Amino acid sequence: MAFFTNAPIWVWPLLVLLLFVGLRAIRPRRAPIALFYALPFLGLLGLRSLLALPAPGWGLALWAVLLLIGAAVGYRLQGRWLIERTRNTVTLRPEWLTLIVVMILFWSNFVTGVIRAIAPDLLTAPGYIATLAIVLGLCSGTFLGRAIRVGHS
Repeated sequence: MAFFTNAPIWVWPLLVLLLFVGLRAIRPRRAPIALFYALPFLGLLGLRSLLALPAPGWGLALWAVLLLIGAAVGYRLQGRWLIERTRNTVTLRPEWLTLIVVMILFWSNFVTGVIRAIAPDLLTAPGYIATLAIVLGLCSGTFLGRAIRVGHS
């Protein structure tokens, strides 16, 4: 329980905001296009976690490759959910991917912070670096691809 109580105070309002965004996505909705352009910036949180690793070099390269793969997947999936685009808004079908991805990004970064505090040597393990880079790259990429799809619609 200590890792929950010792987390920075800003973590919990961020979790609430991400839950709000993710839960909105599971219903049909109209959303501002600006939101789709902002979501890829959540990927920067993951990039920040990778850059904070003791030796991020090859992990960053892996992250970049998976970012591109995730972007292709996100681009394709967004076409299924996009009903209509106006100048400033999009109408969307319900989907669960947004909630899943924001929670994976949040908890991946949270767990990395916990590991940094209690077992920092694990942050240098190739398996941990690879897993983190793959997960964060794919998740970040889906938001990038979705933003590109909305922009091109």
